[in-house]
Amino acid sequence: MEVNKRRSSIASSESKRKSPKACIPCRKRKVKCDGNSPCDRCLKTDCECKFDKMPVKKEVTTESHKAKLKRLKERLDELSTLIDHTTTPPPTSLPLSNQLNSSQKVKLWVTETGQGCYIPDNHLRIDRLPSENNWERMMEEIEPKQNINEPPPIIRQHLLNIYFQYIDTLLPILHKPSFYHQLNHHEPVSNILLNAIYCVSSRWDMNTPIRDGEPRGWCYYESAVRLLDQEYEPQLSTVQALLLLLKYNEHVRRRGFLWRTSYYFQMIVRMCKDLGLQRKIVVTSNTSPKIMIELEKRKRTFWAVYCYDVMMSIENGVPFHFQLDKESHVDDPQVLMDEVNDQEKIIHFILLTKIIRCQAQITQFLHQKLDAQWAVKNMLTHWKEEETFEALTNHLKEAIGILTSYTSFPEENDMSYAACFLYLASCFATISLHRPFAFQNTPASSPHTGHCAEAAFNIRRIMGLVFRCEALEDMYCSIRGIHQIMHYVSAAITVFKEGGYESELRDLMQIALYLSSTSPVIEMNNKTSTMQQPSTSFGFQPNPTLLSLLYTDDDPIPNI
Repeated sequence: MEVNKRRSSIASSESKRKSPKACIPCRKRKVKCDGNSPCDRCLKTDCECKFDKMPVKKEVTTESHKAKLKRLKERLDELSTLIDHTTTPPPTSLPLSNQLNSSQKVKLWVTETGQGCYIPDNHLRIDRLPSENNWERMMEEIEPKQNINEPPPIIRQHLLNIYFQYIDTLLPILHKPSFYHQLNHHEPVSNILLNAIYCVSSRWDMNTPIRDGEPRGWCYYESAVRLLDQEYEPQLSTVQALLLLLKYNEHVRRRGFLWRTSYYFQMIVRMCKDLGLQRKIVVTSNTSPKIMIELEKRKRTFWAVYCYDVMMSIENGVPFHFQLDKESHVDDPQVLMDEVNDQEKIIHFILLTKIIRCQAQITQFLHQKLDAQWAVKNMLTHWKEEETFEALTNHLKEAIGILTSYTSFPEENDMSYAACFLYLASCFATISLHRPFAFQNTPASSPHTGHCAEAAFNIRRIMGLVFRCEALEDMYCSIRGIHQIMHYVSAAITVFKEGGYESELRDLMQIALYLSSTSPVIEMNNKTSTMQQPSTSFGFQPNPTLLSLLYTDDDPIPNI
């Protein structure tokens, strides 16, 4: 019975679905209609039987879809042609020598992240969002760009010789063989880089007269700054030129040194990120020698910028611009096959980068330990201060061990200003690491006090040796010049003050007072010229500005 009922219900539902639509009169009366035309009820009642007109469906054909797609494709082609032939209108007030050609296409759209495709992009850029891994495009960008539109520069061979004798030995950002190959074969050379080399080398060119109170090399400095304003894209040679402009400002005493160097360095940082100098690029056996040289120049330039960044940021109390623990950083510099005679300067540079990396890690540790903003994060992340300190200690010992195994501590019979700067940097790192735990009335503080005192004594010993050998002029060649030496000496003075070493403090204060008369950071009195060449004699007058920085009102100024 249940099966029959189910079948009957299915049959009735099928019949209902198959029944035609009722006529209009039957629907109004709400009676059953047989669906005929006319229906039985309308015949019996003798009324007009009408039905709704059934909608006529259009036949869907393949030809209609193809026609629509064809018209849509034609419209898209028209829009694409219109966009591709759209050019940026040229400015009316600026010359077009460094602008894009009118024939170049402009992509007037944006990416998924909103980046404008019409903005010049660098695939090597380290802070690119999203990151880019198109290695073929990256290798194309590594190729050096030549500004053939520049007028041929005047080659000052004697200034180039001075540069490679004094500056390049501590700041080897150039590849000397390829650089001279460009000059000798009349290949295009960056004009701004040449002027930067000339201005920084003019300090030691005693044949150049000083005119109108301007320091030596001032005309080349102004030319480099003027050429810098004409640059329209980041280039490795421009970064190198800016580093040398920083170097020149270290030689000239005039107001605004700290601001000016910070201004130029911000440009350097931005260009480094755009060029991706800190990006690690893996080379293969098929990499051409030209690309290998260019990669090596990129590495050396980045590590020079990194050393500047760490030194300046620590002194100014600001965060570093480059975080090597968060970014894939470039490899260490290396000696190329055609630089066998210059391998000592490259090794010294590698040793410096290792010490500065230790210094950066120590500074980050000190910020995490002493900054109150880190307290909650340290507690939540269970930061292990003792283990971190132990790791930093071992890291610094390893770096100093490599330094002492390669070069001995400076002595009068074995004097090297490169070695002097390396040992000064290592002593400063030692003081930075141990000073927060030193000079306390606890047994655990005694070893840290000993490390700080030993490092401060070594700084005093090195600086005394520099003065006895009359080698202070050579210290201008080091990174940041005399100003960085002042920073290292200030650390030793701080240790002598806190440890009560009065005799050593007086000796080092005499050195500090002389350095203050040549350091570019000390502002001049109104009676003196706004620019002057640093003195080379040992006669000096005590600088009250420096004394006020070293001593508070409660501390007596030593009679020296």
